[in-house]
Amino acid sequence: MENKKIIKQFKLAAELMELHDENPFKIRSYTNAVGALELVEEPLEQLSQAQLESIQGVGKSIAAKIIEINEKGSFEELDQMLEVTPQGVVEMLRIKGIGPKKVRNLWKELGAETVEELLEACEQDKVSKLKGFGAKTQENIKQALLFTQQNRGKLLYAEAEASAENLLVSIKAAVPDAEVELVGAVRRRLEIVETLQFILATDTPAQAQQALQGIPELEENEKASGPLAWRGSHSEVGLPVEVKRCPKHALPMRYCCTLLLWRTWRSPLPVQPTC
Repeated sequence: MENKKIIKQFKLAAELMELHDENPFKIRSYTNAVGALELVEEPLEQLSQAQLESIQGVGKSIAAKIIEINEKGSFEELDQMLEVTPQGVVEMLRIKGIGPKKVRNLWKELGAETVEELLEACEQDKVSKLKGFGAKTQENIKQALLFTQQNRGKLLYAEAEASAENLLVSIKAAVPDAEVELVGAVRRRLEIVETLQFILATDTPAQAQQALQGIPELEENEKASGPLAWRGSHSEVGLPVEVKRCPKHALPMRYCCTLLLWRTWRSPLPVQPTC
């Protein structure tokens, strides 16, 4: 598993520990480990238990959990906390401006277990009456929730770019004999991205289709997919993903890219296509 995904799990674990009012020293050990792991350049999945323990800020316990993550995709302590935490409360941890302690108050004192219930509480002026909140914090929470609601299934270019580039690397690794290019909104650097689009030129479409299904972050929508396109979603960012396929030698790759860009633009096809 990639370093950033491992680190993300430890960050979430630290937030959940604070949410559940765990021992502050234990929480600090996780946050310290996150800081230490962010400085590591070599792939953590390639390091042994002893090598992980030698990293300053990473002890025996954290090292063992990294091994467990690489073997199982997660670690037991995180899974246990997620089991006893409503999914909506986990989503609240992503609200800018409020930390786990305030989320705990919203959950335990207000009884809000979904972001929809929290938004309703804001509209009914219940949040401002909680200790440590107030009208300004309530309004900030409300605006953040409305923004998320209005832009669900969309990402700002700055947020989508990294996911698109990482997925491009994954697709190229999964289908090494194909030519793969990033197209659509990300390639055009539009402010709002609603779909991650790629074009894949291959002479073995069946093998390519099977390879795409093996990419961990992709979830296929079989009904929307077809002989010329793989369609699904990116499990981590929630955006739809479309991979158009064309024969490797039937058309120049640059023309295929331009054609897909043209369909996105909905404007006349340029005389001299460029990719």
